[in-house]
Amino acid sequence: MDYPIGTLKRQRVIQPKEFPGLCVILSGVAIADEHKEKLNGLGEEERSTFYDKIRKDLIFLDNSYDMDIGEDGIAQQIQFSYEFYFDALTKTQMFKGLLLNHRTLLYIVTVFNEKFGVPVLASHPQETVETVQ
Repeated sequence: MDYPIGTLKRQRVIQPKEFPGLCVILSGVAIADEHKEKLNGLGEEERSTFYDKIRKDLIFLDNSYDMDIGEDGIAQQIQFSYEFYFDALTKTQMFKGLLLNHRTLLYIVTVFNEKFGVPVLASHPQETVETVQ
C-alpha cells in the first residue's frame, strides 16, 4: 500500500507463514550510490560512530529496523517493520505502524542528507524500497 496516501512510498503488509497470527508492516530505504561512496571515504571509526548514532536514535521506537551493512562496512539499505498480532488489529494500530515506518524513513533520509548532502537521483526509484533523497 502507498503511505502516505497518494505518494509512491510503498509499505507492505504481510503475514509470515511461520507466524500465522502475526501481521508485519514492512518498508525500507536503499542508500543512494553517492552516499555509499561518501561512506566508503570515511574512516572505519567515523563510519561506525555514524551508524551507532542511528542505532541509538532508533532503539526505543515501537517499530524495528535492520541495517544491511555489506562486508565492506558500507550500508546498502535499511528496512523497517512494525509487528503486531491479529488480536490487536484495528485501523488505529495499522496506521500507527504505517506512520512509524514512514517517520523512520524520513529520519534516515534526513540523517544521510545532512551528513552527505542531497544526492542526484534517477527518475525511477525501485518499487520495493525507497531511495534516500
